Amino acid sequence: FFHYMIRVDRDYAVELLAEAEEYFDSQESMPLDLKNRIKGEISLIRAFQQFNDITAMYDHIEKAFGLLQGRSKLLHKELSWTLDCPHLAFLYVKNPAMYKGFVQLLNKRWTYYHAVSGGSSGSPELICAEYLLEKGDYLSAHSPLAKAVAAAKASGELNMGIAVAFTKARLHLAHGQMDAARKTFESVAPAVKKSRHPLRDFMLGLSQGYIASTLGQCDKIPGWLFSDEAPGALNFCGRSMFTYIVRGKVLLAQHDWHRLEVLAEKIVKPLEEMGIALGRIHFFIFKAIVASHTGSMSQALEYYSKAVDIARSGNIITSIAEDGSHLHALHRSLHVFAPDDKFIIILGKNIKRYARIL
Repeated sequence: FFHYMIRVDRDYAVELLAEAEEYFDSQESMPLDLKNRIKGEISLIRAFQQFNDITAMYDHIEKAFGLLQGRSKLLHKELSWTLDCPHLAFLYVKNPAMYKGFVQLLNKRWTYYHAVSGGSSGSPELICAEYLLEKGDYLSAHSPLAKAVAAAKASGELNMGIAVAFTKARLHLAHGQMDAARKTFESVAPAVKKSRHPLRDFMLGLSQGYIASTLGQCDKIPGWLFSDEAPGALNFCGRSMFTYIVRGKVLLAQHDWHRLEVLAEKIVKPLEEMGIALGRIHFFIFKAIVASHTGSMSQALEYYSKAVDIARSGNIITSIAEDGSHLHALHRSLHVFAPDDKFIIILGKNIKRYARIL
């Protein structure tokens, strides 16, 4: 059911699961502990049916924890809830104002998922580091990130290893440590290659592509990211919001405004489906940059203002500032209209710094 739901037909999988649950409920001769374990596995599947409503997901996970009384037979530590995306906020944070609440919820309830799967070690620390990085609190991000790195290394989980390496590389960028950012993935790349797992290759490639495109190093971007289509076997991952954003950043690095405009239109439908806050911010950034080169500055400023308004409610700084070389002039224009706006002032300082160091 789990793999059918993710890779084939999510709606039909819901029907199949309901039929299965009804069948097992009707088996009066089945031992109660076995019936409870089956119900626990069904609850885990229902959790992923609720993707990406994190509260509903954890309601089902907590129920599964009570029913299973041990590890799941369906989930295992390499079937990570990262779903092959190295930035967890790109999967689960819809309302930017609730970003901090997401961090708190994960710290409170993550142990239930770890108990039934044995996986995603270091997730609470990683999402905390991501959050601090996004709000521009770079010094505070080091401690939780170090704990996440240690947990991922101890567990040997490659998905988490890639995710922590990605955040570590972005933190290096924030400190202007370009060589360190470029080399961050060297610690995990050999193990990923040895695993011969296409989804891990995909996750690592996205991470490398994000960092290389932010640095403007097109020669370091994995070749398949220059294509308009993801590899066919990776349909679920190919639809992830993070994939669209990395492709957009690649096109930014190439200064390919026409293809970036086409990509931005492709993002509209998944944005409506998933509602990811960081996705909406990047969508308006892409539209703003395209308009600044092919349309009018007034239109560009309108798009950019929408990105800033979304970011403001979650105090999100870094996802905008990393594109500082493309946004510096636009931000100066925005500042003219709101010279005393504290968020715009702080964001402007970070944009200027990134534009200088990248």
